[in-house]
Amino acid sequence: MADEPRVVLVAGASRGIGRALVDRCRAHGDTVIALSRSAPDVAFEADVHHVLVDLLDAEATAAAARGAAEALGRLDATVYVAGVTLSGTVEESTGHEFDRVMGTNVRGAMHVARAALPVMRAAQRGLIVNVSSQSAHLPSPYFGLYGASKAALEHLTVSLDHEVRPFGIAARLVVPGGVRTGILDGDGHGAEAVAGHEPTESVYASALERQCRRARRAIAEGVEASVVAEAIVGVLRAEDPPMRTIVGEDALHSIAEGGVWPAASD
Repeated sequence: MADEPRVVLVAGASRGIGRALVDRCRAHGDTVIALSRSAPDVAFEADVHHVLVDLLDAEATAAAARGAAEALGRLDATVYVAGVTLSGTVEESTGHEFDRVMGTNVRGAMHVARAALPVMRAAQRGLIVNVSSQSAHLPSPYFGLYGASKAALEHLTVSLDHEVRPFGIAARLVVPGGVRTGILDGDGHGAEAVAGHEPTESVYASALERQCRRARRAIAEGVEASVVAEAIVGVLRAEDPPMRTIVGEDALHSIAEGGVWPAASD
């Protein structure tokens, strides 16, 4: 069904990559179920099935996804774009912050997949796409929680792909580098973002401040959200997409070279 319209669920749809993806899917004739924790800045078109839901709530997410799929008669693909980041050190990050980043970036993705799988399994087909980051492959000091969450998401997705293959279902990753969204400004590349620690009153203050400046510069030099959205559409329409679709020259180079994203102390 490479060229056929699809029913696509986008989780984290209110802004950034998620909102761009909703628009690109519509342009390709797809029917979109848009899940988000908050309302979009600009209202969705009338044909978008928008549901406000906390993706950390497994029951609410399942009800939203399955309810929309039942109303539309099918669910061909899900795309999990929701994400938060946090600047700060491993030492100074709190348990609450750890839970928030891991919850949104990993547990929410699991909730969406679990909600979709019974519908897809009944149809003996489906595609689950999770949006990762080059940070999963390139550790970045002062953004350790974010990178750890994206690495966990990749492991989860690869494992899921092997588990669901017998049912005609696939799981895939899209791995962007820098993307011009407001993820460091409380805007987010999907559902939301969380503020980082203020680089004051800390033994790490000057190094953290420098690394945050580098991160903002990398984002400013990154690709537009629409570029990532179009790459996701390509994955949705491919007969057998690769496990990882890497987006952006910076991501291609950094993943190939490995190492650590330059520490602010360098």
